[in-house]
Amino acid sequence: MVYRLLLMIEGRKASAQVPDHQNPPLFALDVASAGRSGMLIEFLEKAVATGCDSIEIEHKDGKEWVTAFWDRVGYGIGHLDPDEAKPMFKEMEDLKREKEVTIGGVRYRLAFSRYETFGEWVYRIQIKRTNRAVAASQRRRPRRSG
Repeated sequence: MVYRLLLMIEGRKASAQVPDHQNPPLFALDVASAGRSGMLIEFLEKAVATGCDSIEIEHKDGKEWVTAFWDRVGYGIGHLDPDEAKPMFKEMEDLKREKEVTIGGVRYRLAFSRYETFGEWVYRIQIKRTNRAVAASQRRRPRRSG
């Protein structure tokens, strides 16, 4: 079963289809073909599918809470026990080195940061769609003689 999600924030509409927890992730085939899988990738998939531009992972009430954000509006997309979250933090360290991931056949650049709140670290991952065409157009071209 697939749920259709419609967000209306600041007069802008965003809609996406979000799979329920019993089905495979929305972009599972694309992620697998890129050699990636894991809890963090699944959370990034959910965020991208719903039009969000970042996720935050915060320790609260004995769990690791994952929140997806669209601008300053956030909603919970999951939570894990600390032992369950260890592989996710390992995956985050691996992704920090590469800084890019493919989700749904589209390349995204990831920017990692963290800040402290109430004595606990909050980890933030910003998700930005890469625009390869723009990068290619900014390359230096040889001058034409004439």
